[in-house]
This record gives sequence, structure tokens and C-alpha cells, in this order.
Amino acid sequence: DDIQFKLSACDFNIAVCQSMADTFERLGAKHTHLLHSGVDISRFVVHPAPAHKQLELLFVGRLVEKKGIVYALQALALIAENQRPHLDIVGQGPSQKQLYDLVKKLKLNAFVRLLGYRSPHWIGREGANYDGFVAPFCTSEDGDRNTEPMVLKEAMAMGLPVITSDVMGCSEIVTKDTGYIVSPKDTISLKLAISSFMQCPNNVREQLRVLARQRV
Repeated sequence: DDIQFKLSACDFNIAVCQSMADTFERLGAKHTHLLHSGVDISRFVVHPAPAHKQLELLFVGRLVEKKGIVYALQALALIAENQRPHLDIVGQGPSQKQLYDLVKKLKLNAFVRLLGYRSPHWIGREGANYDGFVAPFCTSEDGDRNTEPMVLKEAMAMGLPVITSDVMGCSEIVTKDTGYIVSPKDTISLKLAISSFMQCPNNVREQLRVLARQRV
């Protein structure tokens, strides 16, 4: 609520993405510096696309409203069962029970697993065994949202194509050569992006993996 005062009181400001820098400038900030966050790619295993009969997708993050996991579940429910990807959700948080209930309500028990906490070592080692990463971020009802999410860069460091939404910084990380960007809270667009990724030939999917790692 007092961001304008804070920005005006600072000798300089650091923004972690261009969208944040633009927001700071719009709020009257002076001497704003853009400094993107990096990721240590040596922490993440990468290998060719695994051979899965159906897509295996991964989400990693705190289970809260702004992560948009509800929309990922709704999108999966719109895909025919014989084609529907599997989704592993790694993380804990206050939305955990809501997500359990929604998985049951949408009859996704055979397709979605809530794995709870997994260590950074587990993620770095096992992440590359998935086909892609889904992160449908959004702005929560109280205005909270992600800013240049590091988890997207970490997923790409594992060679995972990313399906995410156009919130602050995401479109600066993910390109059309490394994944898909959809509108926040747009279940239909998210379903179409997942379906498009499903239909990619193996060589195209492999190229997405290579380019994701290269971009990071």
C-alpha cells in the first residue's frame, strides 16, 4: 500500500524484470536498475525427453491462490481421459485441502498426485524425467502475484518446456520457442496450450527442451 512512498524515499531501486521496472517508473520511482535473477544450472540434471505414453507434467511451488493450480486442474478435466496428461504437484500450503477436494470433485484421482514437500535435491534430480512444467500463475483476490518466478527458470534449466500465464515477468522468461504463455485464469486457453503441447511431434518436443535449457 505504501510502495509509492518507499520508491520515492530510495536512492535507487532494483527491479527483477522489465514489467516491474515499468511499474516502478509509472509510480514515480527514480534511478531504477533492471537486474534479472540468475539460476545455477549445474544444480539441475537435464536429459532427452522421456518416452511416456501420456504426458507427465510437473508443478513445483507453494500451494496458494496466486499459483493458479485450480485452473490447471480445471484444464486437465476438459481433456479426454484417453489423452489426459498426468500432473504431479510438489509443494505445501494453505490451498492443499482445497486442491485435494477439487481433484476428487473433477474425478482426476488417476491423473493428479499431490506429492507434498520434496527437497531441492529431489527436484533437481527428478525434474528432467517429466515432459513439461505447468505454472498458470495469476493475481489473487488480495492483489498478491508472482514477480519473475525463479521456478520457471529452474524448470527450463532442467530442459522442461513451460506452460505458464502472462503475469509479471513470465513472458520475459518463456518464449514461443521454449513454451506457451496464456492469459491468467483462462482455463480454456490453458487447456488448448496443454493440448497443443500434447500434439507436438517428438522431435519438436526435444527441440523445446534444448532451447529451454539454452535460454536459461
